[in-house]
Amino acid sequence: MKKFISVMLVLIMLFSFASCKEKYNGPSELQETLPIDVETLKTDWTKGELVIKDKTVKIPCTVNSFIEQSGLKVGNESGLGDKIVEPGKSLTINIVGEGISLKVKVLNTGKEDVVYKEALIVKYDYNNTNEGNKQIKFAGTLSPGAARSAVEEALGIPAGQTSADTLYRYKSKNASGKNVELIVSFNSYNVANSVSFEIKY
Repeated sequence: MKKFISVMLVLIMLFSFASCKEKYNGPSELQETLPIDVETLKTDWTKGELVIKDKTVKIPCTVNSFIEQSGLKVGNESGLGDKIVEPGKSLTINIVGEGISLKVKVLNTGKEDVVYKEALIVKYDYNNTNEGNKQIKFAGTLSPGAARSAVEEALGIPAGQTSADTLYRYKSKNASGKNVELIVSFNSYNVANSVSFEIKY
């Protein structure tokens, strides 16, 4: 009788493991890859343009301009009020809308205090924790979900890095002569997990 019960318990455990495995649909979903335009990314990445749905936004621009161009809004706007940014100081805020969420760095490049909405957005990053972020296309093409091989085809492997690294850090200058940096991180499936772009001041 004890043997029978033991065998039954083992069988129940095996079936429950199998059932759990069938229901689990976590990281395997991140293997999906979204297409990118290799030539566009190669030639346009230093411009810092985002295409959000069908609207194009280019940084640097003020928070007000970014909102107007993108159709998004500032997250926790009421909590920020008329937050002042001093000259040379920065502030990190969220820009959100319809499942989309970006974190942006706002910098006062002037000589007087300004309300944060009049300061310049000089950096943004977005990742795959929001399904809506797949609607954001860096340089009109790159979003979380792009294959590492496609990024490598467009931009190569950065100097001093290898294909075993979890992120690639690209540095260059834009048309205005400012230093720019693009960081693309990858998950264990070699799929782009997040995109970050910054203009250095």
